[in-house]
Amino acid sequence: MARGGDGAPSANREQTVTVKAGMSDDVELSDSLLLDGVRHGDEEAFSALFLRYHDGIYRALLHLLQRGDEADDATQEVFLKLHQRPPSGGGEHNVSAWLYRVALNHGYNVLRSERRRDERYQHVGQAMTPSKGAMDPASALLEGEERAQVRAVLATLTQNYQAALILRHEGWSYREIASVLGIAANAVGTVLARAEKQFKTRYLEEVGGSRRDGK
Repeated sequence: MARGGDGAPSANREQTVTVKAGMSDDVELSDSLLLDGVRHGDEEAFSALFLRYHDGIYRALLHLLQRGDEADDATQEVFLKLHQRPPSGGGEHNVSAWLYRVALNHGYNVLRSERRRDERYQHVGQAMTPSKGAMDPASALLEGEERAQVRAVLATLTQNYQAALILRHEGWSYREIASVLGIAANAVGTVLARAEKQFKTRYLEEVGGSRRDGK
């Protein structure tokens, strides 16, 4: 199975997995072939896609929702949809892009719920933290201390901006991010630049406001 050192999918999202055909032949199955198997009720094909993408989907949802229990529940919902209502159509299909679109859309629905609206600016995240150096979103997702402020700022960005920052942090290429956002690959750089600028501006406003309130 093609996976990164941390269990995440490698940069090539159309991955392959080796399974045994009968007792001897090794067969390389791509995402599209596995998806075709899922459409026809092949549980082994579904399991292969689940193992391939579960960790990445969970991490993206954890970055968005900032609660492990909700990220886990949302991840299960994503793969339940894959199992029960896989994307239709013949030929090649970008499975990873479909999974991440479903995941992020479900995550946004969770955040829009009345319960989460009440607590989204109060919950202290466990994964998104600002850097002590230059304030860029990728660093802010990695380490630091002011997690609640980072989470509050991310929550004010548009869905596309949040998704772009999260997926870029996950190591996705511009082409891959474009496939999830449904935009041209040459537009991703602009989206990321604007998202980063907006994040920085709003973060500095958030920090400044917090400091004034604390005086």
